[in-house]
Amino acid sequence: ALALHDKVASTFRKTAINFHYEFTVRHLANVFQGLLMSTPDLFDDPVKFSRLWLHESERVYADRLVSPADLESYNKIAQGICKKYFSIPDLDDYYKKNDPKPLIFSHFAQGLGDKLYDEVDTYNGLYKILVEALDEYNETNAVMDLVLFEDAMKHICRISRIISNPSGHALLVGVGGSGKQSLSRLVAHICGYATYMIIISGSYNLSSFREDLQKMYRRSGQKGEGIMFLFTDSQITDERFLVYINDLLSSGEIPDLFPAEDKDEIVNAMRGETKAGCWTRRRTVGIRSSRRSRPTCTSCLPSRPSGRTSGSGHSASSPQSPPPSLTGSSPGQRAACSALPGSSWTKLTWARRASVLLSTSSCPSRSPV
Repeated sequence: ALALHDKVASTFRKTAINFHYEFTVRHLANVFQGLLMSTPDLFDDPVKFSRLWLHESERVYADRLVSPADLESYNKIAQGICKKYFSIPDLDDYYKKNDPKPLIFSHFAQGLGDKLYDEVDTYNGLYKILVEALDEYNETNAVMDLVLFEDAMKHICRISRIISNPSGHALLVGVGGSGKQSLSRLVAHICGYATYMIIISGSYNLSSFREDLQKMYRRSGQKGEGIMFLFTDSQITDERFLVYINDLLSSGEIPDLFPAEDKDEIVNAMRGETKAGCWTRRRTVGIRSSRRSRPTCTSCLPSRPSGRTSGSGHSASSPQSPPPSLTGSSPGQRAACSALPGSSWTKLTWARRASVLLSTSSCPSRSPV
């Protein structure tokens, strides 16, 4: 693990464009955090555990890379180190250009009722599980017409892995209409989280944003609900929103979010629960409420790439007045967010999407001339 980390850190350097190419000890710790999600009864095979290490390293390092050339370089590095230290008989099958074997681990590999972290055997098996989850979601929510192609299923597993960890935050980067919000909502349903999203209006301001955050923290910290906060860069009507977002990502605590009278109300509401643990002092009860919200409040931040050049050769965002974006280099985003850059759809993906749309649409027959 240390050899791979050192090689990745020395190969992929931070630049003005790839400012998130910054690999620290925190990322190495995230690899071991993923390994600790395994259980002895499911990972008693050393080869399977080696594949888990390979998968967790890919999620931590490769998912931050944005270009095909960088991904190819990472794959060569990972293969070389894996062959040096481990013995995985079918290692090359996971890196084939055509029809590679899935290297996927998730908390629903064996079904929606099974929350154990395990390996996904086939895409067909994963597809059946996710179709079942999508049907369940559509029964109780606004219907989502999702086409679960391979890249979408991979992203679902990646988002699920991130938000299943305590205080896990995902930054989803991709063009508009690529399904970032829909996939996030489906993942929240699979993980048993409620999706919390603010509603922007003409009168929405910083005070409104504070009130929404207060409601979310009450549900998460006071009531113990699992919350996934879905926040997009199109909702940044005031750049001061990013100050709160940075605090939420960095520590899970937003200073002075609640006025004194609301703090007293929260402390009194939780005093009975904390007495059972012999925590009765006001400050201790407040800390308990704050810490309780951290593992049950995660964030998904769908965002569009900014500062890139468009197909016409002009910058995608105006240099004179760049719009607020979640893809900025704030400390909270760099340290606490797991970035998932969205890649362009393959020809196979386009073909499958078109096939589904054509099979579900009714085209009028042409009358004879």
